[in-house]
Amino acid sequence: MPKPPPPTPPSSGIQGLREHWRNDLMAAFSVSMVALPLSLGIALISGAPATAGLFAAMIGGFVTTFVRGSHIAVNGPGNGLIAVILMGVMSFGGGVPGQEIAAFKYVLAAIVVAGILQTCIGLLKLGKLGNIFPSSVIHGILAAIGLIILGKQVHVALGAKTAAKSTLGVLMDIPNSIMAVNPYILLVSALCLLILVVYPRIQSKTIHLLPAPMWVLILAIPLAWYLQFATAESYTLFGKVYPLSKDLMVPIPKSLLDGFLLPDFSKIWTLPFWSVVFSITLLSSIETLISIKAIDKLDPYHRETDANRELIGVGLSSVVAGCLGGLPIVTVIARSSVNINNCAHTRWSNFFQAVLLLLSLLLFAPVIRMVPMAALAAILIYTGYRLSAPKVYKDAHKKGWEQLLFLLVTLFATLAYGLVPGLLSGTAFTLLFQIIRTGTSPSTFLRSLWETSFERKEEGEVVDIAPVGIVNFGNILRLQSALDGVPTKKQVSLNFAKAPLLDLTVLEYLQSLSEKFRHAGGKLQLLGTEHHQSSSSYPQALRVLGGPVITAPERPVRMSRRQREMRELADQNGWHYCLELDWDASYLKNFAFFETRPLEYKENVLSGRYEEFGVDWEIADLTFDEGAILVEEFHTTVQILFHSWDIPAFVVEREELYDRLMEYVGYEEVDLKYFTKLSSRFVVKCCNGKDVEAFFTKEHVKFFEANDIYHLESNGEALLLFRRFRLERPQGIMNMHKFGKALLEELCPNAPKIPLEEQTPQERRA
Repeated sequence: MPKPPPPTPPSSGIQGLREHWRNDLMAAFSVSMVALPLSLGIALISGAPATAGLFAAMIGGFVTTFVRGSHIAVNGPGNGLIAVILMGVMSFGGGVPGQEIAAFKYVLAAIVVAGILQTCIGLLKLGKLGNIFPSSVIHGILAAIGLIILGKQVHVALGAKTAAKSTLGVLMDIPNSIMAVNPYILLVSALCLLILVVYPRIQSKTIHLLPAPMWVLILAIPLAWYLQFATAESYTLFGKVYPLSKDLMVPIPKSLLDGFLLPDFSKIWTLPFWSVVFSITLLSSIETLISIKAIDKLDPYHRETDANRELIGVGLSSVVAGCLGGLPIVTVIARSSVNINNCAHTRWSNFFQAVLLLLSLLLFAPVIRMVPMAALAAILIYTGYRLSAPKVYKDAHKKGWEQLLFLLVTLFATLAYGLVPGLLSGTAFTLLFQIIRTGTSPSTFLRSLWETSFERKEEGEVVDIAPVGIVNFGNILRLQSALDGVPTKKQVSLNFAKAPLLDLTVLEYLQSLSEKFRHAGGKLQLLGTEHHQSSSSYPQALRVLGGPVITAPERPVRMSRRQREMRELADQNGWHYCLELDWDASYLKNFAFFETRPLEYKENVLSGRYEEFGVDWEIADLTFDEGAILVEEFHTTVQILFHSWDIPAFVVEREELYDRLMEYVGYEEVDLKYFTKLSSRFVVKCCNGKDVEAFFTKEHVKFFEANDIYHLESNGEALLLFRRFRLERPQGIMNMHKFGKALLEELCPNAPKIPLEEQTPQERRA
């Protein structure tokens, strides 16, 4: 059966509002519940009034929506600017009691000027400049920001204070705060943190109707009331007196007008002012640009963001925000991921989340004032941890030990000297390493980098491009220019046989571009890399032509108990077993489940064939993410059945209250609509309800009702099934194999037995 056509992009503008307002409003509801506590927390940790974060989130919806380049992103205050805003507040005297507001007004002026500069960058079409920074250096900056957030908020979560001024000092002062812990505050923050850790592992869609930060507030507000955070002055525990006060709650003014602040430009001729301006401009631009690249990968409709227009949108919004007392506006990946995962269709979801935030501030300000600071600290600690979790360093090492080195150099330089020096130091170190790795002199390397050419030949639908010279982050813009004019429906070959070096930043860009070609019906392939060497099996690892191989010390392969059991299972049943990590699982991206969940790799692959049906199958462990930068990593065991029958595209899942609600409001998931008429026990989502209703006989319905409900999905050419977000034990694998066979017997009882030698390569693939 031919592959179903790609999803049709939704209408934009007023037409998009009419057609998709239900989806966008529901997505905005989830986004606003994430944005509310995050905006409060970002503002308070930045040394700004709590309303500054909420104003930024609202302006990001009310203003940016109409002048932006992204189709589905969310705009508001970003984690990446916390350190810059805090640095600005402190440099203008914010550390002196009573001077916090005056210092923040100077920062507001810097935000206005930075917004003007950012708008100019967009108008001059310089948005591509964000690509010149090495990928691992950017991750090093994000990891450093995570540690900065983590270090600051641990003290708040413990109910203690630190007098340290530097980032390293704040981190080193944590043991002192542990000794001075306030048990009631620690109890609230610990329980809130527990919710954030457990929430992603709960698979109930009804529970996920409310995002984790909102569950945190639902717990924290009554708990803080019960512990009398705002009404008692102290409490005694084990003979020791601990203080309590209203300062432990979120400070929201009684009147919304009291939150507005005007910028003070009196410091505009000073060096600290311009230092803050350039830091805000640089980091907000980088955060926006890397966010839109990540969001475009997650967009199930494969729409492309106009980077320059996005910079104009966030720049103008930052000007408005600075004039009214708000933080700088950026395109935020965490809230955008929530927006996409809740099936927003158009940019109106960004507008709706601003409306909902405004209503929350107007109607529920007394409730917001009951939120304990410890709850916001828990949310920010979790956010900081995810930015600098062990997974970040593990993933960097998988891409090559040198990428981990680049990340660590950037991380330590940022913590020691600041964000901009850290960015420049990491970039310089990456360039120095590449010079050493090629075995050439700096002048020869830089000359090759400058003189790199891109020879191009075009014949009909085939385009051949042959780079000659160094190809790295330093000349990635020239590579982009060589590819910009090529229609994505063509067949493009890039031959790197004459490129002495290819770096990770370039190869990851090309991998992302190849996805665009694939979705458009074209193809982008890389040739001439068979003689290049790398220190990792990662497909986009740094590659150098010839020279000595530099690899990390090899360790003997040690199979886990589960892997040994899987190998025994394969031997007993005549299956094939491969434990090696496989980065190439592109065929899985054709399933709707992985449209918004980046698939990292598969491993522990069992494969075989149902001979009676002529169907190849594969059972594998998959690692996939939800999100792009603030990533939640999941592992699951799936089975794929490669059939050649006429089966429509659909998704079958266990029905919950969530599904009934979504069907009632006319909710759509990409191009899949809810279709629950078949059974009260499971829900079917499909493109064409009539085709599915005709395909699912009464016997099929009885089969699903009589068996445990797997997540079952058809993309027209294969079936995907799994039970839960965890790895299956051998008995679970056997049950999955038996279910797969029973499923084929049920769906295709009269299927012809096709001999193996008569199968096409597509039908035999496994």
